[in-house]
Amino acid sequence: MKKNFQSGFTLIEVIVAMSIFSFIAMATATAIGRGMAVKKRAEREWDETHGIRTAMNFLTRDISLAFHVKKPAAEGAFFTQDHSRWFKTYFNGRSDQLHFTSLSNRRLYDNTHESEGCEVGYALISSSEKERDSEKSGQYSLSRRKSPIIDEDQEKGGEPFILIEHIKEVQFKYYSQKKDRWFEEWDTSKRDTEDRFPEAVEIKLIVLQNQKEIEYSTKIMVANPNNEELQPQGQTP
Repeated sequence: MKKNFQSGFTLIEVIVAMSIFSFIAMATATAIGRGMAVKKRAEREWDETHGIRTAMNFLTRDISLAFHVKKPAAEGAFFTQDHSRWFKTYFNGRSDQLHFTSLSNRRLYDNTHESEGCEVGYALISSSEKERDSEKSGQYSLSRRKSPIIDEDQEKGGEPFILIEHIKEVQFKYYSQKKDRWFEEWDTSKRDTEDRFPEAVEIKLIVLQNQKEIEYSTKIMVANPNNEELQPQGQTP
């Protein structure tokens, strides 16, 4: 009399199958993890590149539209000869920050008492929560502020917001066509540059991306500096 035995897997076959399945699962999980890491890195690099491009667009628009502010009428001007310009100029640039007046203001709401004129400022800042870490690592953020109110203090006003993070260094230089050279500072309250904008501004940024230092640079022309020399009254060039 023949006995019927139920067919099945042996313990060794089960162990081998589970080992193969575990190996495939681990390999699949590793490949997916690497793919996700590459995707996140690519998205981060794209965001950083887009942020730098956006910041450069802001800088280009603001600087190219740099313009003077109309002077208030002087008291007793009817009885005196006033040979001064009709404008006053705000442009205070240093190697790591820049403050000036521009015609780049955009009215976001109707019936607001704003013009195209505004104060603009760019500077490196550290975040309040990681200020010490930022100072130790040498990483900062480039901020932009804009105020539609132009007053005597050109370095204050408006709420700053961050344009670019993970910046190691920013450098501004200013070109004088009159002297045909670049300067590291430009102050319209000083005699040599009084009531004069630079004809161009050079910007260099060193940004930390994936633990690498990447340099970006550009030169921006001031569209209408209005730096013509003032002619004495009654004389023509």
